[in-house]
Amino acid sequence: MKLFEMEGFLRGKCLPGDMKVNETNAEYLVRKFAEAEAISAALAAEMSAVLTDRAVILEDLDNTCFEIGMQRGEKVDAYPTPTVANHDAFLAEVRAQAKADGVQEYADSFRHSASKIRECNGDTIHVRALLHHAKNADDFAAQLRKGVQS
Repeated sequence: MKLFEMEGFLRGKCLPGDMKVNETNAEYLVRKFAEAEAISAALAAEMSAVLTDRAVILEDLDNTCFEIGMQRGEKVDAYPTPTVANHDAFLAEVRAQAKADGVQEYADSFRHSASKIRECNGDTIHVRALLHHAKNADDFAAQLRKGVQS
């Protein structure tokens, strides 16, 4: 989903094509976040498998080179071990940031609904409740972002 599609969805102007029948906006967002999290977990598993396979290949190469008399230092220089700095931390940060952004969009949808009710001179209690929920969602998004930074 592109940014403009998400904005239209959160403002209530359009519905995504992959939304299920009788699925609420919140359920849709939770499902999409779960799908994104599953994809990132699969990528993390694939990355771990690649690093493991590389270690096995280098071990076999080391044994072969030793048998033909090549020095280990030459092999290490020729095949440096890749550094995947903070791979898991990066993926955790991406997941948390995506969740925080989703919660922020959810808060914005509360604010948008409250402004529409105000325009129609609607129920002020309902507006206050929506704004209260938006503030709670903002606080939750801030906590998620704080967790990402620490």
